[in-house]
Amino acid sequence: MNPKKDQDATPHPPRHPGADPDVSVYAASDTDLLLKGNKFVVVGYNHRTASLDVRSRFAVPGKDIARLSRRFVELPGISGCVILATCNRLEAYLAIRSEAEAEAAFVELVGGQDVAGRAVLARSLFVRVNEKAIQHLFRVVSGLDAMVLGDAQILGQSKTAYREACSFGTGSPMLHKVFHAAFRCAKTVRTRTDLDGAHSVAGSGMALLAERIGSLRGKRFLLVGVNEMTETAAERLVKARADTILIANRTAKHGAKFLATLEANGTSVEQVPWDRLLATIAMVDAVITSTGASDPVFRRRDLATATAGRAQPLTVLDLAVPPDVEPMSPENVGARADETFRVLDLEDVGAYQQDIEKRRCQAAAAGERLVLAKVDEFARWLHNQTLAPKMERLRVAAEAAMTKELVRQSRGLSCEQRTLLQQFGETLVKRFLGAYRRVDDQD
Repeated sequence: MNPKKDQDATPHPPRHPGADPDVSVYAASDTDLLLKGNKFVVVGYNHRTASLDVRSRFAVPGKDIARLSRRFVELPGISGCVILATCNRLEAYLAIRSEAEAEAAFVELVGGQDVAGRAVLARSLFVRVNEKAIQHLFRVVSGLDAMVLGDAQILGQSKTAYREACSFGTGSPMLHKVFHAAFRCAKTVRTRTDLDGAHSVAGSGMALLAERIGSLRGKRFLLVGVNEMTETAAERLVKARADTILIANRTAKHGAKFLATLEANGTSVEQVPWDRLLATIAMVDAVITSTGASDPVFRRRDLATATAGRAQPLTVLDLAVPPDVEPMSPENVGARADETFRVLDLEDVGAYQQDIEKRRCQAAAAGERLVLAKVDEFARWLHNQTLAPKMERLRVAAEAAMTKELVRQSRGLSCEQRTLLQQFGETLVKRFLGAYRRVDDQD
């Protein structure tokens, strides 16, 4: 891959405060930077276009996001990149000169050396351009495109992705404008509809877990991994007055830090060593796991052995991508979970959430209307940025032609007549420009 020789100007803090997504950055002076041959394109996959297997196969660890973002902007024709990576989506938002190259770039950079998998990845991708891409982003940050309708976590994840792009040096004027507009749209949707405060994926997972095991109150749980998912799970368990929460993390220091910040409120909270995972399983009613490990944390045969002889099956809520529990395959079919343990993964959470979403259609419809209004508002502003220079050139040309013609027609006229002719000419130019703008808006 060849580095670009002609990179657009980088954003500068006074106009593009990347550290604060809540600040408006609309500015007429940005026209040249904003529209210099760029298109706004989103390319990627999510829970609607890709199965859990595909999302797991091509998941990008957080530590690799910076490298991937920079590789995108090293490609000719791409001046900016924000990558949104969650358990249910991997999407690249690009300022790019040709959308035709976006999909090929994504397959090459994300597919990597997995030659056979590139075709699978390509079939799972979607591409949106300009207004359609803006609408997609607005719907994502507003929680309307989430597995869990109104997901409150996605806005925070989007702001983090944007801040990281600014710190990586992969932001661009176009991306700054669109993302700030998206954050304002999300705020409007949250404050004007009943979607505000909706469950996250982890919250829905915990609701499903409570339904399956009867209640969270008075039970013992093992949390595996320390991240946003397990933090949400722990908060739900404390609120439900669980008896005990055991925390296991591969890095003990991170586990201890998490434990120290957790307000137990009567729930017993302890840390257990990583090498005691399977032994700890015998002590709990359910396991909630979300580690982000590239290989399974729990093998099915090991789970079957660890849960042998239980009076009630162990329920494992697996919120990880790739899954922490080894997927069922012909090789491990002997490790049956029918009697000793059962696994709930993100596919189960999604199916459970679909039932809940049916009751929230009215709020979602209101949110969609607000998003469309905000998309239209942004599209009109963007259109005006392209129209303003054109209108200015047309005004200068029209006034020059008017002045020339007035000089020719004013010969022999009185001062009063020349003044009236001047006013008539100016009025005519203004009305002509106004009519031109209205026709352009209709087009």
